[in-house]
Amino acid sequence: MNRFLGARTTLAAVTAVGTFAVVAIVVWRVDSGSGDQHGAALRLASTAADGVSARIVSAPTLRIIAHRLGRPVYWAGERPPARLEYTRASNGSTYVRYLTGSAPAGDKGSTYVVVATYAQPDARARVQSTARAKHLTVEHLLNGAVAVSDPRSPRNIHVVFDGEPYQVEVYAPRPGEARRIVLTGAVRPVG
Repeated sequence: MNRFLGARTTLAAVTAVGTFAVVAIVVWRVDSGSGDQHGAALRLASTAADGVSARIVSAPTLRIIAHRLGRPVYWAGERPPARLEYTRASNGSTYVRYLTGSAPAGDKGSTYVVVATYAQPDARARVQSTARAKHLTVEHLLNGAVAVSDPRSPRNIHVVFDGEPYQVEVYAPRPGEARRIVLTGAVRPVG
């Protein structure tokens, strides 16, 4: 899904990320009733090279993870009643997926909103160059960001923020929904 803008990972892989076996597994311990939210978030953020398989997290835990990573993790804010699923690929790409209903972490369905963050040096210049070359739709947002979409892929939109070395991809199951999410200003770093 992300092939036209040059990031190394595709959002289609997010469903596989939830189920793939990580060679160096991050220790994930659930202390029933201990309330060890900070410790769990630290364990999720501490080994960026290894990746983290899909986990359901709270908004406060996601904030801690983003802070500990020391780099932005983009999301579309809280979207009740959806639950937040966090995944990090071994290349550092992060995925925040909004699970609905009784879907478990790592669910293979593609019926959920996903916000992916890909590290990409010179992201803005690269995305704009690709958009021009492939005649993609470019929209300049009020916050200085640039949103790029392909009319043939109405479920995806890519966003780059001025001065940030990241490309953000938003996927939504209904055509046009990802664009609406981006245009409302909902996509921002977890903070």
